[in-house]
Amino acid sequence: MAGGIATPIELFTDCEQPTIAWLNLNKKDLGGVEEVEPRVSRIASITFDPIGDLMLVLGPPTCQARFHVSSKVLSLSSPVFRTMLNFKSGFKEGKDLAERTASSPPMELFLGDDNPNALAIILRIIHVQTRWVPQSLGPERLYEIAIISDKYDMRDSLDYWLEKWAPEQFEGTISVDKWLFIAFVCGRVAEFRALSRELMLECQADNDDNLIVPISTNNQESVTSFNPICEYIPQSIVAEIEAVRQQAIEVMLDRVDKRIENFSNPNKINCAEEQPLCDALVLGFLIREFHQAKSHPESTSLRKLFDGVSFPRRIILDNSTGGCCTTPVFGFCNGHQFRHTSLCSSCTKCTNCGKRYRAPEEKNHAIKCSPIPELKKQLEQVIELTLGLEYTRFSRQSIAEKAGYSHGEGDDLWDCIHYE
Repeated sequence: MAGGIATPIELFTDCEQPTIAWLNLNKKDLGGVEEVEPRVSRIASITFDPIGDLMLVLGPPTCQARFHVSSKVLSLSSPVFRTMLNFKSGFKEGKDLAERTASSPPMELFLGDDNPNALAIILRIIHVQTRWVPQSLGPERLYEIAIISDKYDMRDSLDYWLEKWAPEQFEGTISVDKWLFIAFVCGRVAEFRALSRELMLECQADNDDNLIVPISTNNQESVTSFNPICEYIPQSIVAEIEAVRQQAIEVMLDRVDKRIENFSNPNKINCAEEQPLCDALVLGFLIREFHQAKSHPESTSLRKLFDGVSFPRRIILDNSTGGCCTTPVFGFCNGHQFRHTSLCSSCTKCTNCGKRYRAPEEKNHAIKCSPIPELKKQLEQVIELTLGLEYTRFSRQSIAEKAGYSHGEGDDLWDCIHYE
């Protein structure tokens, strides 16, 4: 392809793996084994600058994208490219570029695994070819552009378009960690705070203590799996998310420890019916159910800390002893003022003497004595107090900010010009 295209760029969507028909056989004998080299089978070329001095090459040898560009434009748009292509910086690319002559072909610069479709959109913008720039992007393509923008520090050059492409609501189709990265690159302060908080509440850690993010699938079983947290999020942000998350979990488990200590006190009865046996059951439940969470707090998320904890629904500790001959007076029975009567069909028949009596009312301790409602209330308080990260702590300064100039809305152009 050469020149402009009027639709969103899709260079590679189905690059095949190389087959034997696409390979060149090198006739050199390497110990009896012929060397096989892949031959370029598909090339997508776009000329962004017909007199440009640089050829960007992306992708594997069998499926390449080649972009004819201006090194000067790249240097103006990206501090990373400016350093790389500057002869004085000492990089090989800068030296090779400086040694070119007017008749030399464009110098090839290999960019590895950069997404060619996303990079092509960026190159259209910085080469002032906005006619071919899409007015809107889906989350996946926006994420791919954010990766390149962050990698080459092109926020200033793409600021208008990043703001235009970023949706009002950062949700749907991609995971929360990818949205967080987009918010970081696009400078969306409120979204960055909200999404970082969401990660604190939802993410877990794998066996190697690396954060993983839940990925909800839309199949019939609604299975939730986990992926490693986005590798492009700066490590300082990931470390802070993990630190806040761990602190919140430790606070909550400390509340559990206090409950265990409270129920362990033999001189105090917590049961609503004042039965020590009930306290013993609650104590055993707390120790057993929270052993895993206390031993491996990283294996759960803060929001789901109690998801696997289930207190019994029914605990009866004061059943009838079996008959009126061995039980005390239990009060009135349908107006009868006697301990038992043979006339009351609603009363219980004694298994010993056969007379009828009013059995004691069964009291379910699980309703009044379960520690879970109070612990869940405390967990909600901890979650409510867990705040997201402040964007300004992690954002890079723009070129204008580094130069000490802040252009206010309504300022005249001449206000930023300084005469010697």
